[in-house]
Amino acid sequence: VTPLDDGNSRYRLALKAPDGLNLTWHLRTELDAGPLALLKLRDFRLPQQIFLNEGAAEEPYAQNGSFELR
Repeated sequence: VTPLDDGNSRYRLALKAPDGLNLTWHLRTELDAGPLALLKLRDFRLPQQIFLNEGAAEEPYAQNGSFELR
């Protein structure tokens, strides 16, 4: 998580998906604690695993720079 400004309102979250593609989210909040203030919501829990990586030979869901109809 990288702050995008001097205030605590805009952040960038970047990570690499199991298929090798880079993923980036831009988060914005009006709360003092930033985007992670969501963790204080009642009964909110982050998932233990975000991406399923059962088979390494699976085709990626997203393609980097191309589009293909199936």
